[in-house]
Amino acid sequence: MSTANIWTGQYAGSGASQQIRLNQKPVLILIFDATAWTLNFRCKGMPSTAFITLACTDFSWSKTLSNGISFTATGFTVGASAKVNADGHTYNYLAVFGN
Repeated sequence: MSTANIWTGQYAGSGASQQIRLNQKPVLILIFDATAWTLNFRCKGMPSTAFITLACTDFSWSKTLSNGISFTATGFTVGASAKVNADGHTYNYLAVFGN
């Protein structure tokens, strides 16, 4: 059985790419935008900066292939996409670390 570590936090959207430092590379990121009521996620194995968005208001979903979420050796980066980094929005995240 393998174990996973979980880290939660918050960041302010800026509209410009920004790095979130977690001291290790995650395998899954969930990002909740409380302003837009959307949940964005990216997991290990997804291409480049791709991520999926689920809208909590109407249960719709979409995928984004650029300017999104990318993993780094020390955390993750959010690009300029308004879905994960809109200026003035507050985002709560959950990062999962493991194999």
